[in-house]
Amino acid sequence: HVCAVRSGTSWNLYIDGTAVTPVTNGSHTFANSRPLSFGAYDAGAGFVSPLNGSLDECRLYSRALSDSEVAAIYSSGRE
Repeated sequence: HVCAVRSGTSWNLYIDGTAVTPVTNGSHTFANSRPLSFGAYDAGAGFVSPLNGSLDECRLYSRALSDSEVAAIYSSGRE
């Protein structure tokens, strides 16, 4: 289970429900007109470096999850 949470300019990465070192990334924004993709990136002429595997139960939230919410999702075994 891997989870990345962004709140303002801070990022937290969670592995199996436990937070690892937080990162501050200034005022970077993700606003753009390109589609969201996982495991590949749009180089402007189409997607390159596609994921050679699969992803299961991907979710996006419109807010930052708390430490306890991430731990509960991991503990449920469904996400």
